[in-house]
Amino acid sequence: MARRTWAVAGGVLVVLVALAGRYGYHRDELYFLACGRHLAWGYVDQPPFTPAVARLSEALFGGSLYGLRLFPALADAGIVLLAAATARALGAGRRAELLAALGGAFGSVFLGTGHILATATFDNLFWAAVVYVAVVALRPGADQRLWLLAGAVAGVGLLNKHSVAFLLAGLLFGLLVARRDVARTPWPWLGALVALAIWSPNLVWQAQHDWPVLDMSRSLHDEGVRDSNAIVFLPAQLVFLNPVLAPLWVAGLMWLLRDAAARAFRPVAIAWVALAAVFVVTSGKPYYLAGLYPALLAAGGVWVERRWSTGGTRRYVAAVVAFGTLSAVIALPILPIGAVGDGPIAEVNEEHRESYGWPAFARAVDAAARPGDVVFAGNYGEAGAVERFSERDLPAYSGHNNYWWWGPPPDDAAGVVVVGHDHGYVAAHFTGCGPPVVFRNAENIPNEENGVEITRCVGPRRPWSVEWDALRHYDA
Repeated sequence: MARRTWAVAGGVLVVLVALAGRYGYHRDELYFLACGRHLAWGYVDQPPFTPAVARLSEALFGGSLYGLRLFPALADAGIVLLAAATARALGAGRRAELLAALGGAFGSVFLGTGHILATATFDNLFWAAVVYVAVVALRPGADQRLWLLAGAVAGVGLLNKHSVAFLLAGLLFGLLVARRDVARTPWPWLGALVALAIWSPNLVWQAQHDWPVLDMSRSLHDEGVRDSNAIVFLPAQLVFLNPVLAPLWVAGLMWLLRDAAARAFRPVAIAWVALAAVFVVTSGKPYYLAGLYPALLAAGGVWVERRWSTGGTRRYVAAVVAFGTLSAVIALPILPIGAVGDGPIAEVNEEHRESYGWPAFARAVDAAARPGDVVFAGNYGEAGAVERFSERDLPAYSGHNNYWWWGPPPDDAAGVVVVGHDHGYVAAHFTGCGPPVVFRNAENIPNEENGVEITRCVGPRRPWSVEWDALRHYDA
């Protein structure tokens, strides 16, 4: 790859690391740290890869937010390199390679997920890696044993997020439609078996725990229906990378679908079309296809290189850089928290405000507790914040997602501080409760915890071991 490509990837890494300490931990990061302290082959809401990365970060860097976010920054830089490498595999020259790299660098969805430790961060990386290997395997005369490598990468990806199964299905469908010569060989199917074998420990965990992934899938579908994802899914594809990049990936998609020179690689485009239809029907979240865009941006770079002059390409590169820099203000924690916690930026990216106020929240919980008390939190972010920031080392429990599986407090706990539940819930499950204290963060940022009630109670209405089943809830 060209030096310019490495420079773009290095620039992304430097920017993400420089901004890693802004605002604070995201609620999901607090949860992944908790999951990492309870390492297992699976969890209610994800496989083990991201919690294992959180555990590694804690072992290497302690409680450093910079250390935790180094890994997603590296993953995002990897996406830039994979986009450029895919362009090369498609037959691109240096101009197309640079365009692909810049598309990976300035795609807002990649910058946003590259800033925080999240399953989506590594999911994008694994999708891009699988598609890159598939593109190399689809080249005329390629060694078809490369499909075993694609399967191995997909298998590790499945240990991070189950969505990689959709990518595998989409690519295999694309082979059946457009590359039956490859589909008739055993190698893609053996690659799928390799992926399944690597994924199998997580599947065993799911079976042993009554397949909670099905409950989570229903919850995500219900959330998607509420958010009208079926309606907004396709329009969102034109803007969530950033609007200036939309013509590039659309050109790449059309080139793969229609140009005779791209026929060998057509399964990638067919996978995008098929999965877009699936996610529209199932009300999937707009970012579910993000991992396919490095390849489409690469294909778009090839199209531009073959049809535009050097001057036209340079002007387009300037537009990508200019608009991408502006959109980075939305994707990354650049502005003061008060400027992004509410208003138009928060409407586009609400993740910034979910990274604010956790130490103050934990102090408010500390103030409500008495010696020997436990904390029962409404969600995994609240429980994780108490575990991370409580100066009194309060033990935190929750009925939310995998916290429920880690079990209830001891029946002889002195008392309980209930946080994040409304008055009706508290009255139904707890007794001897005092008046609630309402938590407000310093900037009055309207995140999920601003305005929650903190209530100290004597205990649950029944012993914890009996009441625990009634306190479980799964949701995203």
